[in-house]
Amino acid sequence: MLPPAFFLLSIPKDFWSEYLDAPFAECIDCGGSLQNASVYVIQKKLVAGEAVFEMALCESCRDALTVTYSEETKANINRRMKEQFESNERRDAAENPINGSSQLLDKCLNYCLFCGIHRKAVSRYSIAGLFHQETVVVQRNTNGQSPVMVCEQCERLLIPLISKQTRDSWDRFVAEHFDGPPGVEHDTPRDQPMMF
Repeated sequence: MLPPAFFLLSIPKDFWSEYLDAPFAECIDCGGSLQNASVYVIQKKLVAGEAVFEMALCESCRDALTVTYSEETKANINRRMKEQFESNERRDAAENPINGSSQLLDKCLNYCLFCGIHRKAVSRYSIAGLFHQETVVVQRNTNGQSPVMVCEQCERLLIPLISKQTRDSWDRFVAEHFDGPPGVEHDTPRDQPMMF
């Protein structure tokens, strides 16, 4: 379901699959066409500008995955995100207002959701977003934000909010869908909070 107060813009190349050198076409879990999904999510982890992890997940598969997460984790993450969305809205209102969808996309995609650092100032970060067919949903309000960029330092601050049950569920999902090259252990998606 699409959120209120949003823009639909062409998918930025940042959200293309580096493996395909094109937009994602299928859900990593069920293999279904993303064009047939009402909405879907994309998550990528980047190191020095290169994707070391990427996936697209249709809404149904995302919902099935999050059902396996603990209620404790969901409550912790929802509370933390709500606090941040409200804080960002207050900060946005106090600063120069964002004018137009392109400026909003830049703010969402290039600045850390939590600390506000520009992604060019960090070597490791993740991006994620909500998508509808061939467009990215762009929004930033107290209900949520899409897309998001989170620097590695802020990602690590979220780890204590994640229960063992949720971590085990995410690790199983990663093991079922990904096998990296030798030496990838340092950048494995198991070491980061998962997309909610």
